Amino acid sequence: MEIIQDDLWDKSHNVVCVTTNSVVTRLGELVMGGGVALEAKLLYPNLPRAWGNGILQLQKQYGAIDGNRPQVYIPRSGGRVVVSYPTKHHFKDPSPIELVRVSAERLVQLADKEGWEKIYFPAPGCGLGGLKLEDVLSVIAPVLDDRFVLCLKGDK
Repeated sequence: MEIIQDDLWDKSHNVVCVTTNSVVTRLGELVMGGGVALEAKLLYPNLPRAWGNGILQLQKQYGAIDGNRPQVYIPRSGGRVVVSYPTKHHFKDPSPIELVRVSAERLVQLADKEGWEKIYFPAPGCGLGGLKLEDVLSVIAPVLDDRFVLCLKGDK
């Protein structure tokens, strides 16, 4: 895993992870009201419905908690691939470090399957999730290989 100070949404980043929760509204949309999730929602207005539908299907298949798994979104306009990185079960709760680790493992499996060469992601669970970067790094560094690039903002 590489750590850089860069904008997650840099146009050269072809595969970008967005930290997410698993709460779906009555309208079938994933709640994406803050942080990187809100940025993604503003960039890709169809994303909350796509991932909301995906979460509901995954929860039927795996159960409410284990259905909180990474999902892929490819905008109709093409360009980058956007992937969810589950860090919370409910958007109001802090991020459980175990979910951050399990999601990292699942992202490696997905990257292997899809053949992605570089995957850019924010510090998972460290913003609105309340986790400390050093704690997160201790659980994801052994999991994420050199294809994964952690993008830190300049002020961190």
